Amino acid sequence: MRASVARLAALAVCVALTIYFLPAFLPDLPDPTDDQVIATPSVETTPVGGESVDPQYESSDQATPVASRSIPQQEGFESTGAMSDQRDMASSTIEAFTSLDYTLLYTYSAIETLFLYQTIPERVQLILWEGGDFDDCLLRNETNYRKMDKSWASGGWQTERKGCIRREGFEDGIPIWKNFVFHFWGHNRWPLGPGWTLSPTHHAAWSDTPEKENQYLGYSIESRCLAYPIPSRREHRGVALGKKPSYFDPSSREYVWPDMLPSIIASMPKEINETGEFDFRLVATARGKQDLTAQGLENIGPQSQESWYKLLASSKFLLGVGNPYLSPSPYDALCFGVPFINPIFYTHDSKHPDDWTKWHTQHNELRSIGPPYVYHVMKGDSKGLRQAMLAALNNPINRYIPELMTRRSVRERHRALVETDWKKKAEEKVRYGSVEEIPFKFDYLL
Repeated sequence: MRASVARLAALAVCVALTIYFLPAFLPDLPDPTDDQVIATPSVETTPVGGESVDPQYESSDQATPVASRSIPQQEGFESTGAMSDQRDMASSTIEAFTSLDYTLLYTYSAIETLFLYQTIPERVQLILWEGGDFDDCLLRNETNYRKMDKSWASGGWQTERKGCIRREGFEDGIPIWKNFVFHFWGHNRWPLGPGWTLSPTHHAAWSDTPEKENQYLGYSIESRCLAYPIPSRREHRGVALGKKPSYFDPSSREYVWPDMLPSIIASMPKEINETGEFDFRLVATARGKQDLTAQGLENIGPQSQESWYKLLASSKFLLGVGNPYLSPSPYDALCFGVPFINPIFYTHDSKHPDDWTKWHTQHNELRSIGPPYVYHVMKGDSKGLRQAMLAALNNPINRYIPELMTRRSVRERHRALVETDWKKKAEEKVRYGSVEEIPFKFDYLL
């Protein structure tokens, strides 16, 4: 029996024993009685972006991992087939820390996180939280603890003083500077500032105030992508990105190609090979198998993980339609050797329309990557879209993974997260008064 995703609270990382508390958005874990060892997938060396991809992380000289629960094969890839950023980041984080030989321990609630920490406090280096569970820990006190305890959690074990974070009156709690929160939007999620808020997206790369952006931890899809073979021949088709039928609604302001796709698709050249003559098709994987023929799309409905990979890897390009924003699917496509067409919503500098630093696009992290990997087309530009689709059909690419998305790069950012002196940074923030207000008094460094 699998434990519910919603039950996971945090992941603790231990150096010589680091504790990690798993966020609630992680893939389903086995039942707590089904202990297994976390394994890092083995993949063959494959050229990516002109360089070779490491077949495995190198083993470090850190502590040997202890037994933990494994992350099972991802399931339920519906619609686009893609995992959310949350699951990608969580799975990548587990892979990175495991490769560094850090021990990972999982909990299912704030109170279980506290009890595990109190058992081995000197061994716990970091605690990574899902935001809601961290709020429960941060605010837990004598008056609200009952409503914060989940029905299946062990909150009744805290029979004396009630709390979770170390503060005046609850000196046995977790030091606040050891706690980090996964967050997937640009704003800061917690009192000590953006350094303690972990993001899958490199917001600082396009921000005018990068020092105010959340800490970029990122993720890599390299292991799972490289484990999937590239077909010897691609079908004469493209794939439209999007799992919700509303993404393809011509009346929506966010749909970027209204009344354009049918004529553009009809203008695409046929493919003629030894097996026959084939018209170009553009398929979608939207929920409910809603009829999208008016938009020029053949909706084949949600796909399993394997079917999604097979569909994407055997197609000639992936087309963005405006939503979803910052989806991981374009990274999957590039890793499969499939170009992505990235819509530009607008530019902040109309006098210099080619200045990509001023663009706001469906996938801002890909703005700096150009053809033949990523084609950027202004919203509503039917001529530009047709040219991009033709170019993608006529200029096939090899596998490509942006450097910041490689396992090596992600691993080093995780290493830096563990090796940074966060207590010192917290002391500096308190000393210079740059800590946000919270609804009770406590010493951040107690």
